[in-house]
Amino acid sequence: MNHVAGKVVIVAGAAAAGNMGQGIARRFARAGARVVVAGRHEKPLKELAAEINGAYALCDFEKKADIDALVAFALQRFGRIDVGINCTGWGLLKPFEATTEEELRRMMDLQFKGPFQFMQALVKVMGRGGSIIMISSATATIMLEHHAAYMGTKAGIDHVVRCVANEFGQKGIRANSISPGVTETPMAGD
Repeated sequence: MNHVAGKVVIVAGAAAAGNMGQGIARRFARAGARVVVAGRHEKPLKELAAEINGAYALCDFEKKADIDALVAFALQRFGRIDVGINCTGWGLLKPFEATTEEELRRMMDLQFKGPFQFMQALVKVMGRGGSIIMISSATATIMLEHHAAYMGTKAGIDHVVRCVANEFGQKGIRANSISPGVTETPMAGD
């Protein structure tokens, strides 16, 4: 990962100890990137930012204003954004018929609308190059019982990533989705 030294990286979804976002942020920092970590809980973000000599911003991915403020903060702090990574997620494990309207709305806001708006904010400031990475899930393409809302939103945003890659690739902006399998994280234990 030596090619990321000096790059500016946002890692959203890095506020829970031991989650993928924190692991990704640490790896980029070790490789010499300047990292902004974001999430909903200040204490772990502040601690992680101090550990990796980075910066942090509070950001609720269910709120467009927070996403726009995160991107503006990173741009103001470091002058550019080279990589934007979304690790947010909610592992709702509930039968299809029992999923409530409120749960479905929250899932869509967090795992579809928020990532969509994050990509919109990033392509506006990346200019002629950058990388957008969405952490998806293997469940976006395989079956798992009692996980329909989670699986559907992950699959949906994966298709949007393909659209962004198609439209903005000519401007040097890469958009990719990574679908890890079962990974021991705090969300997996929910």
